[in-house]
Amino acid sequence: MSEVAPLVASTAQIFVSLIFLAAALHKLRDPQRFVASLRDYRVLPATGVPAAAAIVGITEAAIVVGVWLPTLRAMAGAAAAGLLVVYGAAIAINLARGRREIDCGCTWARDGQPISLALVLRNAVLVLPCAWLAIGPGPSSQSLAAAAVALAAGVVLFVSLRTFETLAAHAPALRRLAD
Repeated sequence: MSEVAPLVASTAQIFVSLIFLAAALHKLRDPQRFVASLRDYRVLPATGVPAAAAIVGITEAAIVVGVWLPTLRAMAGAAAAGLLVVYGAAIAINLARGRREIDCGCTWARDGQPISLALVLRNAVLVLPCAWLAIGPGPSSQSLAAAAVALAAGVVLFVSLRTFETLAAHAPALRRLAD
């Protein structure tokens, strides 16, 4: 276990930083679209949505940096887990309200992606590597081979996540084609 924990920590570090780098870049690319998406959730007062959107983007960027700094790693992991829980809760609230057609605001798909239970479950699973960074042992000095394995695993996890998101974003169109 002592040899596996640093590998898991390094993989989590890479994976979480890629997730939140992509999320922050997504918001920087089209901030007005993110504000509109956040407004559509109707969980914040409309006047506070632009400030909340800016705070979310800044927090995501800070997480990317924080997971790489040993003194901030646990805090960044906790912040990442917290954001994912908040995102999942906002989606679940709107699903409970019967509002399934709003854009999740979490994908790069041109047409957006409607919220779904799958996104709530995705966020719940993504909390796990964030929690490892928050409470688990951190990465330690590793051989070049172990570092390469962690890098490959982190990238494969990220590509798998992006594939899931792309398939989920296109699921409505695929259903229409099947009908």
